[in-house]
Amino acid sequence: MFPTENSQETLTPTETWQIGCSAFCRIVDAQGRFMLTINAKKHSKGQVVLSPPGGKIRINEAGRADVEGIPGFIPDSWKKGNIVFKFANTQCLPLFARWFLAGKNRETSTSVREFCEELCDETHVLSLKNAAQICCALAGYYLQIGKPNEDDERQPGIQKIRFIEVWDGQLPNNVMQQLVHQTIYFATAEEIVAGITRTGITIGAVSQSLLYPTTAENIIKSAGHICI
Repeated sequence: MFPTENSQETLTPTETWQIGCSAFCRIVDAQGRFMLTINAKKHSKGQVVLSPPGGKIRINEAGRADVEGIPGFIPDSWKKGNIVFKFANTQCLPLFARWFLAGKNRETSTSVREFCEELCDETHVLSLKNAAQICCALAGYYLQIGKPNEDDERQPGIQKIRFIEVWDGQLPNNVMQQLVHQTIYFATAEEIVAGITRTGITIGAVSQSLLYPTTAENIIKSAGHICI
């Protein structure tokens, strides 16, 4: 049994782990609220869930070779273009964590790319010229652990874990003033912790990564504790 990140809850390790990697932008307004957007993937399934702007980190072929060399890697678990791998045991986690934190052979500008895609290409809230003015600085990392879904016939009992980069995003005041749209919501820290807005909209658990980014050293420690 081991504790999840920022929680007293405990989980039981399973045989197979699915590991993913994402990066999110932490954009805060003058009132100290955090920018969230409607998750497009969930919205396509009829669900309205808010999450930070960002998404999956892309990996190149060299990065794929790096990860496939980690003991316990399950063949054919590669998803083209993104980091989504399956491993047969928890011993892989510290090794994967060190590879992820090194930032080599993978995308390191995901937060900017995804921000521009969401705000320009998908919702047309900002022009590309304005969106490109975002300046991002690494705020830290977050480890998200989810319970296995025993009811999922495709992946019964698979434990999911996600390594996350959190980037502080800064925009000029005139661009911030344009972030008014039906797909955008600025949430308080209390709303994020509660998992719901004061108007009743669900906030995805991954949004808590904006509140609790930590150091690379702590991520390695957390990954090591899972192996115990």
